Amino acid sequence: MKRILTYALFLAFPLFSNCQKEADAIVCEDPASPVANSISAVLQEHRVPTQKFTVQPRVTTILTTAKGATIYVPSGLQRVDGTALSNNSIQVEVQEVTTRSEMVFMQLPTVSYGRALESGGMFNIRFSQDGQPLQLAAGTKLNLVTVKPGATSSSANMELFTALPDSAVRQQVGGWALAPTTGQPDTSRLVTQTTPAGNTQYFVSLNSYLYNTNRTSLNWINCDRFIGMATTNVEVEVHATDITLDNTQVMLVLNTFNGMLYAFRSFSNSSTFFSNAIPLGSTVTAVVLRRENNQLYFGKQTANVGPSHTFRPTLRPVTEAELVAEIQAL
Repeated sequence: MKRILTYALFLAFPLFSNCQKEADAIVCEDPASPVANSISAVLQEHRVPTQKFTVQPRVTTILTTAKGATIYVPSGLQRVDGTALSNNSIQVEVQEVTTRSEMVFMQLPTVSYGRALESGGMFNIRFSQDGQPLQLAAGTKLNLVTVKPGATSSSANMELFTALPDSAVRQQVGGWALAPTTGQPDTSRLVTQTTPAGNTQYFVSLNSYLYNTNRTSLNWINCDRFIGMATTNVEVEVHATDITLDNTQVMLVLNTFNGMLYAFRSFSNSSTFFSNAIPLGSTVTAVVLRRENNQLYFGKQTANVGPSHTFRPTLRPVTEAELVAEIQAL
């Protein structure tokens, strides 16, 4: 996903007889060191923390995340290098993203090959033992039951997606691809469920092929649906000079839906950003984040999007705390 014109081209839940409830407290790690003097540096400082759990090997264990998702850690984990598991504890690291503000901080746009998505929750689940990464043994599944986010407008036609790397910054998510959920033995799947209390959940099952393949890439999965509305072109005019990918980011936050898309410049010297995937008639907030030297700037404008809509948000100087508060309010 190049950030120039080329971007537009492009339960019944299982019961386990050998389960133990993991009671570890959630421990959050510090975010990775940010790139200096960039908007990404600020966002990385406020990334969703990683929740850390410890489980015993060769035992199916039930974990509950901070947001109420249930993860069934399978007994069938194995080391990637083929050596046998030790008797030491297994570390489980989980990140979950369910809100629009978290999508901004994590730089996780909800788009699949130019089509806007609405998210029902994003997850990154990793396993390790003795400092070595683990994967699923053949025939093993990783199951989780997620809670429908409050901002998600509908659960109709929810599907399972895996992350695609950004073509310019390969360690970042640039979009999402539909996960293969047919034509495989023990296929991966996503099933929407309603609890007796009337709450909506998503039962997600990842087979060993999908989990292991995805693990070697960005490892994110996403419960998503295509919004499916007519779309329109949207432009965002940024009143600034010397714009670069490092010092300016423009995002289109979908208020009607639980999603966020980037806007991109058509030319490297342009101050106008665009997207052609915005649902027509939806309410959208155009957000501009900018850093000039040591000064941060923030701008936003909200509108009901009509055909070929143009946003002109006003940038104002802010402190980092003010910028974070503005993003958290999205």
